[in-house]
Amino acid sequence: MRKNLKINLLSFTILLIVTSCTGDSDPSSYVNVFIGTGGHGHTFPGATLPFGMVQLSPDTRMEGWDACSGYHYTDNTIIGFSHTHLSGTGIGDYGDILFMPVTGKVNLYRGEESDPGSGYRSAFSKNSETASPGYYSVKLDDYNITAELTATERAGFHRYTYPGSEESGILIDLEHTLQFHTNVVLRIKVLSDTEIGGLKVTRGWARNHPVYFYAKFSKPFTCRIAVNDTLIDGLSEAEGNNLKAFLSFKTADNEQIMAKVGISSVDQEGAKNNLETEIPDWDFEQVKNDAREAWNREEELMTRGLSSTRHSITHLSVLMFFQILTEDILVWITGSINQMDHQIIRYSLSGIHSGRLIPC
Repeated sequence: MRKNLKINLLSFTILLIVTSCTGDSDPSSYVNVFIGTGGHGHTFPGATLPFGMVQLSPDTRMEGWDACSGYHYTDNTIIGFSHTHLSGTGIGDYGDILFMPVTGKVNLYRGEESDPGSGYRSAFSKNSETASPGYYSVKLDDYNITAELTATERAGFHRYTYPGSEESGILIDLEHTLQFHTNVVLRIKVLSDTEIGGLKVTRGWARNHPVYFYAKFSKPFTCRIAVNDTLIDGLSEAEGNNLKAFLSFKTADNEQIMAKVGISSVDQEGAKNNLETEIPDWDFEQVKNDAREAWNREEELMTRGLSSTRHSITHLSVLMFFQILTEDILVWITGSINQMDHQIIRYSLSGIHSGRLIPC
């Protein structure tokens, strides 16, 4: 309670200091999202919105104190892109619903950074890695694939640019969990040749952490599900503690494949509703631009009218960015929430939008 009060007072004080200053049309341009990803900062560089439920970001390591966010700037390989992350914490958790675009033969093991080619993880160069509030991009050197990520509050948006290949695909790894926390139950189901959904419940720092997901793809796929790292032909749904799905398709050179993923702590229908409401179309650039504007609206409050130096604006913008990054929305689009006692409650949407949660 005291910690939250101090944080809120700090944010309020910053706002008071700068609201009398002159504004900047793009305060997000001052934010370096890689701040804190090295040393013991425990931040992540991926795509999220202010207070977003989704934090779509690359995972480069899974275990240890400096894997709290799943990413460390000194690492040279990427395991994949998962949809939930913590920022700045001293304990690691999350890393839910990992996607990894690949080419070549199916490999179900993540491998080790010290042993290149030992798994589906890929080497990458820092020179190819770019990020800004609401957007992340990197080239996966092992596959010659460029991965781009953006997000809405409750959904992640992937855009992968592939080389020409008869063996392109996306691996969905539900077993992947930061800090190797316990997977209580995993479920996955192929809904059509462009849709897949499921559930992941873990026990870690969060003692009961359910994440339902619904994913839709821009290109039809053929899917094989792996149970305990064994691919089983003809299987369209499964439940267990170690599940993966491999989606296969052919790609032309520079062909872009997109995936949209909605999540919910309540049910899969909620995850689908979140996705269809927030990303109804396939316009990646629009979602990316909307994400940046969402950050600009938050950060503009503190840089409005600022006639000080770029150095001052940068520090204030970065401080507000990481403050907002630490808090997540839990209510899904229709007002339902899975509470700490695991009871599902539906709140009035007018109450949510006014900042007050009013049970229906």
